Amino acid sequence: MRGRLLVLVASLVFALPSPAAITGSLMSSEGQPVAGAKLTLHPSETVDARRVRLLSDKPERPPLATTETDVKGRFIFESPKEPVVVIRVAAPGFAPVQMTVERDEDLGGFPMTPALSKPGRITAGGKPVAGARVVWLGSMEITATTDAEGRYNVPDPSKWAQRVVVVHPDYALHDEVIRRLSTATISPDLTLQQGVKLTGKVVGEDGKTPVAGAILLSGGWPVGTSGEDGSFTIQRLNPKWERIEARSGALLGVRARSKDPMVTIRLAKASSVIGSVRDSRTQAAVPGAEVLVRLGGRFDGGVITSVITDAKGNFSLTGLAPSAYELMTVHPGYNFTPASASVGAAERASRNILGTQLARITGTVVNEEKQPVASAAIASQNISRQGLGFMMAPMMIMGSAKVSAPDGRFAIRIQP
Repeated sequence: MRGRLLVLVASLVFALPSPAAITGSLMSSEGQPVAGAKLTLHPSETVDARRVRLLSDKPERPPLATTETDVKGRFIFESPKEPVVVIRVAAPGFAPVQMTVERDEDLGGFPMTPALSKPGRITAGGKPVAGARVVWLGSMEITATTDAEGRYNVPDPSKWAQRVVVVHPDYALHDEVIRRLSTATISPDLTLQQGVKLTGKVVGEDGKTPVAGAILLSGGWPVGTSGEDGSFTIQRLNPKWERIEARSGALLGVRARSKDPMVTIRLAKASSVIGSVRDSRTQAAVPGAEVLVRLGGRFDGGVITSVITDAKGNFSLTGLAPSAYELMTVHPGYNFTPASASVGAAERASRNILGTQLARITGTVVNEEKQPVASAAIASQNISRQGLGFMMAPMMIMGSAKVSAPDGRFAIRIQP
């Protein structure tokens, strides 16, 4: 039997003229178009901004634009002014998706993962918790509010979630990293704790002067503010808290967990890391890149803070405690290796981060009758001539698995 012949027609470019649009096609794993999916376009958001938003009265992000996929699963956004934006996708029966893209991105075919809606329940002390805000985070962010019986629904988190946060004024903030295995089932049922009470005082560099209006944080989440006399009371702190931070302008204070019934947090000049993100080949600035910070040697997924580079590719990470840090830089058009930075008390370190621009390959997959082929897996290899033969070596394909769209189109990025 003759094997099926597929013909791939492609072009390789490092920089495409802007089509003034973001385009793509959503499809099932079988290559069928996903019609009627809801898509929203958003500006990039730092870790700190997301935490504040999720605890606010308006946790939903207002979109820059909205659209739906057509009967062929295709969508289009007009090119935004921001160099890097976020697309959120929601479709019944599929796992939610969030994609970070450039303003002129052609995403080609994007396969959606099946994920049926699952009921969950939030309880505390064996009783249902009504009005709890449940936020599942992963390839997307899904927010739900529990009903009078503590129930809510979420697309099966086993398919996509990496973290879950539950917010309720009568209970401690629930923030849990999901240790997800390929075959593990994640239960949407969660139990809240009453939390513990912590009182204390924030003082200035002299160790005496009270500091009013200092923001108190635990695990990066805002949990309170100091009063006029510098005192504070956190009514429902997570029982497993490790340390409390206080921030006031350029000052920072950190207090590790102790048995003291009342803690005093002394502020001092915070450390910082400044720098720029640039193209390793051209030295051109890379705007819109997110620089994320975590403690050096920690691999528990705990990102401390992040910042977005400006139009000149510059960034400034302020309010850091003396420590060794790992800097991870993310941009849809570049590949970066992690950088390290160590800062002492009140020190400022400088780091210039270089990234390799990813080349784009776009094209179409057709069969021997020149008909488009959907759901064809796309891979690439380096080919170099050595002597009379050819040497082939794999090239890196960035991002999610790449397949051809229902009309045969595909778009991938590779590291040259």
